[in-house]
Amino acid sequence: MNKSLEKLRELTEQLPAPLLSTMSTLSSGYGEYEVDGTCIGFTLHNQAEVAVQRSFICTGTFCPNHEHNSHEFLLVYQGRLVVHLHDTEYPIGVADCIHIEPNTPHSVMATDDSWLLGITVPAEEGYPHDGRK
Repeated sequence: MNKSLEKLRELTEQLPAPLLSTMSTLSSGYGEYEVDGTCIGFTLHNQAEVAVQRSFICTGTFCPNHEHNSHEFLLVYQGRLVVHLHDTEYPIGVADCIHIEPNTPHSVMATDDSWLLGITVPAEEGYPHDGRK
């Protein structure tokens, strides 16, 4: 088992049983992303109008500069991230949400092990369309 899956298993074993069982049903929408570190995503919903993904990002993981053709919303529900957008760093933590306009370059750094929801509207490219291993 690779380090990403070991870390995910370690963290998910600490989750309440109902949440863990929900996550296990998402295995068909599971993906690891090619980033500097570990980023694992679970697709919750993916249609042309909107896509929603639950993601886990390990401390120190850096998602390099990229952009999407749709609006992107990142909502943190565990941990802390720093989003670099428009030459400014935005630290976000639990219950914080950031909106990223279409075609806007941005990067993300996890300062703690973090869980977040990513929402794209419209989801013309799926969520996300690139970066999967």
